[in-house]
Amino acid sequence: LHRLMHHPFFYKLLHKWHHQYTVPTAFSATAFHPIEWWMFQFIHFAPAFVAPLHVAVYVSILLYNYYYGLIDHSGVYIE
Repeated sequence: LHRLMHHPFFYKLLHKWHHQYTVPTAFSATAFHPIEWWMFQFIHFAPAFVAPLHVAVYVSILLYNYYYGLIDHSGVYIE
């Protein structure tokens, strides 16, 4: 979904807000246009209604995705 947001149409309409932050901080990971935020939430929560996952596995996947997003935008390089 993030790659799709870099298409010129979606970038200009929605994703440009996210790239207004030039200094890498964990807060820039959560800088979304409201419509883009809803799209990402749908992608994260839709599998819970489709795949039979144990709640602990599902929560672990969500926490990993959010943690990775925060680290990725924090400016810290982890190998």
